[in-house]
Amino acid sequence: KSACMVDTGAGILEIMADGSGNAPGPIPHVALAVTGVDEWVELVRKEGCTITMEPQDKLLPSQPPFPVRIAFFQGHAGELVELMEENTSELKLLLQNGGIDLMIDNCQLDKTAFDSRVYRTEYLLLAVPAALDVNREAARYQIPLEMIHDGSFLDSSIAPVPLERFSGEPYIMLKPDNDTRKRAVKILAGHNITPDIRFELDQQLTSYNITCSGMGISFISDTLIKQVPFHPGVVYYKLDGSLCQRNLYFYWKNGRYFSRAMEEFLNIAKGDAKPA
Repeated sequence: KSACMVDTGAGILEIMADGSGNAPGPIPHVALAVTGVDEWVELVRKEGCTITMEPQDKLLPSQPPFPVRIAFFQGHAGELVELMEENTSELKLLLQNGGIDLMIDNCQLDKTAFDSRVYRTEYLLLAVPAALDVNREAARYQIPLEMIHDGSFLDSSIAPVPLERFSGEPYIMLKPDNDTRKRAVKILAGHNITPDIRFELDQQLTSYNITCSGMGISFISDTLIKQVPFHPGVVYYKLDGSLCQRNLYFYWKNGRYFSRAMEEFLNIAKGDAKPA
């Protein structure tokens, strides 16, 4: 279908050639950028929203072609919401140019260019392939999945694992400009560990899946662990220090009109939404 994009100065207006005039809600279509489409789909599904398209990898027919991972769901007000997955630098550019309405990330963006709200505090854990021999030595430090789901692993009675045990093991890392990567490197350096990095990836979910396959250790947030299905191929350990804790933020461009659909999405994400 034919379409064009009009820059309004505070966002991008998409005009379609085959519009019927019958919008499904107060706003026909809102695009939101996230750093993990699959996790966010499970989140809104739990809140009772209808998933109209499960996560899929697409190649947008632009010049040059643009690869994205997207999904769609219908919000409680009837609006159609698109979730688009990108890395932080690409998301920031899309947000600044008005190509997306909201961004959810753990990085700290320029406050003069972007407004924000704290979504939640999350914690990094060590995810280790269950088949690694080092798990026998560290068995008493392993955290049951249930304790991650209910947050009880944060209790001071739960001891962090001595990271020195994992020196010399293979690691799965995110790209160097990623916040998780920066924290992981500093955490390991604090224990005199130089990681043997086998893969450098864009997405935390991909690194988690590779850990589940047995190919290396990764640093994974409790936010992601709470959203993915149980996998017998991975075990978890608590980490120590302030670097393991960070905030997740909603970002939008300064001066941008904060629509009802955007507000509704924030409420859904925080669990405050009320079904219509």
